[in-house]
Amino acid sequence: MKSKGYKPTCKCNSGFTGGIVLDPFFGAGTTGLVALKQNKKFIGIELNESYISIAKKRLEPYLTQSKIDRFIKE
Repeated sequence: MKSKGYKPTCKCNSGFTGGIVLDPFFGAGTTGLVALKQNKKFIGIELNESYISIAKKRLEPYLTQSKIDRFIKE
């Protein structure tokens, strides 16, 4: 398997795990929230529309901030 070249952004030597997090029972989006805070991507699957609405409201500020940060860096 070919490496994507992920590297840590700090010098703490705590290790680094890049990639995409999959949560097949996404619920209120806690896994997605933690993934975003760790600068990871995520895929969340949820069938209950009530939980989808909750997850969208919870994640929206972090997703918006991420887009702003990317725009500023470019």
